[in-house]
Amino acid sequence: MFEKSKVKKDLNTRQNQLNDVNREYYERTVEKKQLEEEIVSLREELGILKEMKITKDMVDTLRSEISLLEERKQLLLQEGMPKYKISDILFAIYTPKNTKDYYLGAFKYDEKVRVKNNCTGYISNHLSYKSIVGNHLIAFDCATKEANNDIVDSDYDIEVRDVISLEDLCLQINSDIMYMQEITHSEVLQILQFLNEFFENYKKFSLIINQIKIEQKYTTNKLTLKRINK
Repeated sequence: MFEKSKVKKDLNTRQNQLNDVNREYYERTVEKKQLEEEIVSLREELGILKEMKITKDMVDTLRSEISLLEERKQLLLQEGMPKYKISDILFAIYTPKNTKDYYLGAFKYDEKVRVKNNCTGYISNHLSYKSIVGNHLIAFDCATKEANNDIVDSDYDIEVRDVISLEDLCLQINSDIMYMQEITHSEVLQILQFLNEFFENYKKFSLIINQIKIEQKYTTNKLTLKRINK
């Protein structure tokens, strides 16, 4: 009963954090729409000026103003949004301890820590990763590079069933995201949403990747990000 309550509390926390992200994104989207309408208006004015063969200086001024608005629109959505190194992001399929429910989550590198193994009692160096939505922690042994599900620290409250780095994922499905230097919080959520389309049917990354490759042969289904201005 205690575990069910803990899982429910954790899910509520994750939902509240996701709601905050969605609310902030909505507010920025409203202002973005206003900017887009102003850009459309300026483009129409530019077209009229071209037809009227107005001087090149006036046309260049309008183009410059449109460019500044486009930059402002992009900065508006990126402002205040966490950014991560591509190499710091990984995705994990996990289960809360003492349950059989599978979840898919995105994690970012947090810090190097020393943890105690619950089975052997040994203390060793690990790389700790924190979920970008919620407060889950997972750790990988620096020596074996494998996830450790037997850590004494109660903050490590989930068991990793499968894991893949963002770099490896992009390499395997031929996505050019891996050539980016950094990625925003919103973009990580976009990738997570893309993987979730396959997660319900395939609870292992090798199977998910195989299905993505199959679909790529017959459709344009590819992992890309919906960049602003593209």
